[in-house]
Amino acid sequence: MIGVYLDNKLEKNIFDNYICDYINIINSKGMEKNVEVVIVDSKLEYAENKIKFYCNIGIPVMVLVDEMIDIILKSSKSKYKIKYFLRSDIVGIRKEIECISNRLSQIDTVFLSDTSKVGLIKLNCIDSITYSSVERECKFNLADGRIFSAKKKFSEIEKIQIYKDFIKIERGTIINLARIECLNYKDKLIMFKSGQILFLNKNKLKELENILFVKYNAVYL
Repeated sequence: MIGVYLDNKLEKNIFDNYICDYINIINSKGMEKNVEVVIVDSKLEYAENKIKFYCNIGIPVMVLVDEMIDIILKSSKSKYKIKYFLRSDIVGIRKEIECISNRLSQIDTVFLSDTSKVGLIKLNCIDSITYSSVERECKFNLADGRIFSAKKKFSEIEKIQIYKDFIKIERGTIINLARIECLNYKDKLIMFKSGQILFLNKNKLKELENILFVKYNAVYL
């Protein structure tokens, strides 16, 4: 999914007659990290904070500016890995979106390494990732019931959110949206397709329900 931090006019110019799964993150609280790439209009309020936020969690950022000289100056001074485009370059913006989306969609495995081992884990086999502050390691809860642990900081693992189905639902917990089968409000839990469960409070469950509804273009029955 593409996240956009744009006004209505620029959003319409880019996405009208262009088939693309995107969401405007200006008024979409709780969905900010459920994106593969973010497009930010540099003239909007809080644009700089948005750019830093997404760069820090490893999500590609496209920044739209007015003039070519702004691109040169901003690129040379910035410590963040970002790409700049003229607001008028609609064709160039669309091509970059397609390049990033195509590249990410082809990745299906992560190499998870610490000082003692390297694990090869298929993305579609991960139900959730949790951080243990006691053991100071991240636990990858896999679909077959196994757990792969690695001595990694959770901030390093958060980068997995650039792949479309992963989202941090609360501190120290990332889930694979594609692996969810049921949200149980009575027992306050998520049930994954593997049968594994993860407990969440009702507010988080409702937030997750809203995310899933938008992401999968769903209907209620």
